[in-house]
Amino acid sequence: MGDGNVIWQKTYGGNSEDEANAVAVTNSGGDIIVAGYTYSFGAGRSDVWVLRLDGNGNIVWQKTYGGNLRDRANVVAMAPQMGYYRSRLY
Repeated sequence: MGDGNVIWQKTYGGNSEDEANAVAVTNSGGDIIVAGYTYSFGAGRSDVWVLRLDGNGNIVWQKTYGGNLRDRANVVAMAPQMGYYRSRLY
């Protein structure tokens, strides 16, 4: 690590427009939180899409949040000893 070489690469999403806008590493350093939006999954036009990946890029879980209007996440930040915060900006 640290030499600029790719450790792993994966593609996530469905058949429509999906975008990752923010990435954070968990406090334990083992998992990755990705936040953005999806048109492929969820309840409406675009929904907030949050994924938790393990250290190999495998999806641990993914969730969508939102209604029938446009919802997107642009920021994710780690909370000390509590997990992470999501920020829905639209």
